[in-house]
Amino acid sequence: MYMHSKARSKPVKTPFEHPYLQLAHKDGRPLLLYRIASPADMQAPTHASLAAGETDPKELKPNLGFWLDVRLTGDGSLFISQDELLKTGTAKGKPIELATKEECLAASLHELLEFAPEMKGRPTVLNLISRRPGLALRLLELWGVQDGTKNEKPLPIHTTVAQSQSDGTLKELREAQPRGLYGSSQAILIQLEILSSLDLQGLAELKSDILISDIEERVIDKEHGGHTMRPRLRSATLNEAKRRGLRRYAGPTSELATMQAMFADGYDGVLTDSKEIVRHYFPSAQNDETSTH
Repeated sequence: MYMHSKARSKPVKTPFEHPYLQLAHKDGRPLLLYRIASPADMQAPTHASLAAGETDPKELKPNLGFWLDVRLTGDGSLFISQDELLKTGTAKGKPIELATKEECLAASLHELLEFAPEMKGRPTVLNLISRRPGLALRLLELWGVQDGTKNEKPLPIHTTVAQSQSDGTLKELREAQPRGLYGSSQAILIQLEILSSLDLQGLAELKSDILISDIEERVIDKEHGGHTMRPRLRSATLNEAKRRGLRRYAGPTSELATMQAMFADGYDGVLTDSKEIVRHYFPSAQNDETSTH
């Protein structure tokens, strides 16, 4: 974990390294972050393994972590869903941020607390998605240090990263829980990208422990017409993260070749929705269909 002095452009390292980093990047490996929506999906293996003929023995094998898209419902519950709207159930089509706990359960969504037992031993990114205030405060009621006391909170802070595109959400969390590990807002990454293009990135004061960004961009498809999504890897932010001693995560990608290239370029973590990629590195992973909520 790093803090930044206003008098210097170089990071000042704190006396300890967050336990998440020791778990996620054990043996110096990068992290494959698998986006999931069901606690059952966390039963996948924790250590990379090889199956005959499935992977190149020389290929860099990552550790396995998990990515949860956390949303606040209309009645203050925390549910996991990549989608903004309920896809099934009695309130199909309703925004999750306006839905009730009962409506989300009827749509087969899972509450964040259902993941708590598995999160205690697995590196997990909590991606906080909200267009209204309240999510940070609700998370702080559940997320904290595991110290074995009666005041212990159910969501472990030592195996998780809190991430949000909202500067306000991250600022609120940092001030209330300084022992947490945090990602970067979209505003921070845009600022760094602009300063990097002017060779002024050293002037940026990053309030981030891990730089996390979306690598997809919408581009014109001249061959087929319309638009398509393609990866855009930002070498400037990658290099600046390395200079500052910060971890660098990006994604999502469903292409194995893109993930392999990102690991080779030095990315510390890559996000994927693809169970095929997970099975490539972890051949013993379960064969059940992954939930897409």
